[in-house]
Amino acid sequence: MGDFYVMKMSQVRVYLNVHSYLLQAEIPDVYYHFKRHKVNPDLYMVNWVMSLFSKTTPLELTCRLWDVLLLDGDVGIFRIALGLIKHIAKVFTRCNQDECLHLLTKYPIYENNDEVIASVRSVSLSKRKFNKVVSKCKSEMRKGETVS
Repeated sequence: MGDFYVMKMSQVRVYLNVHSYLLQAEIPDVYYHFKRHKVNPDLYMVNWVMSLFSKTTPLELTCRLWDVLLLDGDVGIFRIALGLIKHIAKVFTRCNQDECLHLLTKYPIYENNDEVIASVRSVSLSKRKFNKVVSKCKSEMRKGETVS
């Protein structure tokens, strides 16, 4: 994930494709809604990774998300991203592009963040599965294909 911080664009593109692939597998209705409304991962994922979710989520939730990052490493970033989207998936599917982007840049405040963390924890993504998806996306990029 260090490639995000040095802006190694070819690797950043791989990670964005990984996110798209995982989003399609984990939350297909949101994936297709985002695709229909042109809500591409580069419009939110780079910011999420660069700020480790601190620009988007309230402080208390950010601290809880960082616990996940410390435990899960790189895989945690993708679990968090999918979990945040999964938690408000029904809201996203009723939003237009601007509303989706607003939610992705300013995550709602909840009284109890346990449900948000439960959504993150419900994302089943092992290091092995993550590495397979990264390899698949790299291979597709070499062929000139994209997952999105």
